[in-house]
Amino acid sequence: MISYISSSQVNRLSAKEIASSAVSLARLDMYDRGLLEALGSAAVRQITEFGGQELSNLAWGFAKLMHRDDRLMEAIATRFLAATDGSSRSPPSARAPSSLSEAASRDRLRPDVHGRQQQQSNLLVANAQEVGSLCLASSL
Repeated sequence: MISYISSSQVNRLSAKEIASSAVSLARLDMYDRGLLEALGSAAVRQITEFGGQELSNLAWGFAKLMHRDDRLMEAIATRFLAATDGSSRSPPSARAPSSLSEAASRDRLRPDVHGRQQQQSNLLVANAQEVGSLCLASSL
C-alpha cells in the first residue's frame, strides 16, 4: 500500500521529508504536477534547512520526473554554493598544535578538503543545470 501525501500537507514536511518525497515519486514514476509544485514551493521556503544530500536528492527527483521548476533549481544552486563557501574555511582548532610538524601536516590536508568541497559544489551545480536542460528539452 502506498501512503500518499496531499499538496496541502506539504507545508508541514521537513527538508528531509520534502527531498524524500521527491525521490519516492521519481522512483515510482508518479508524476503529480500539483504535488511537485507544492514540494518545490515548500523547498524554496525552507531552502536553508537542506543539507547537501537533501539538495542533491531533491534535484534528482525533479529531474527524473522531468518537472521544470526554475525557482527551485536556482534556490538549490544558490544554497549549495553558499553552504560550501562558508564551510570551506576551516574552523579554528580547539587546541594549538603541539609541534610545527603537526601544524604543517594539518595545513597540507586543507587543500584536499577544499578540493572535495569544490568538486561536490561543481557536481551539484552541474546536476541543477542538467535538471533545467532536461526539463527544457522535454517541454520542446
